[in-house]
Amino acid sequence: MSTLAISLALREAITEELQSAIGNNGTIKLYTSPKADTVDDIVPANATRLATITLPADTFPDGIDEEDGTLTTGEISDVVVDNSGEATWARLASSTGTAIMDMNVTASEVESGDLGTITISDNVLVSGQTLSVDP
Repeated sequence: MSTLAISLALREAITEELQSAIGNNGTIKLYTSPKADTVDDIVPANATRLATITLPADTFPDGIDEEDGTLTTGEISDVVVDNSGEATWARLASSTGTAIMDMNVTASEVESGDLGTITISDNVLVSGQTLSVDP
């Protein structure tokens, strides 16, 4: 197994570019399987959008963590789930709707210990429930 270590300067530059690409109030949309093959592909017709999370205008107010390289968003309002299903992936889009990044989604208590890029307490969502998003 190899490990990728990126300098702090490059991590900060990537964070700035990501914030620029997102713009003000980008979105993260949670979907069921199947995932699109690439971020440039449209969302498959049989993937159900479960919820849309609107990001704050300043998405990453504290920048990148110097020690562990994590990005933490600013305050995100609770979201009402639109459709029921198991969230397995998410798409980050700019404020204009341009797809930027696809990520996997897992529940915080997965048996394998392999946490997703986005981790929520329970990735089985029910229409009408409130999804709280902790930064």
